[in-house]
Amino acid sequence: MTSKESAPRGTGFLLFDRFVLTNGHVIEHKFDKETRKLYNTVTAKFGYEDQGVGKELQVKDHIVAYCHGKDDAGKLCWN
Repeated sequence: MTSKESAPRGTGFLLFDRFVLTNGHVIEHKFDKETRKLYNTVTAKFGYEDQGVGKELQVKDHIVAYCHGKDDAGKLCWN
């Protein structure tokens, strides 16, 4: 996963040719938690390890779900 202003960061999976599943720390500072909108354009690249050939997708600006850490009760924080 990359954005215009930064180097590649993190890994993820392409689900149903529609959704990107990645770890929370990869996008933690890349979106507004209130609106669930990305601050900048993010691109996901898949299959690049196969001699540099792969699928490159611009990620839509809406975060469907986000979980990073636990709340005070020890439960995962889903937003």
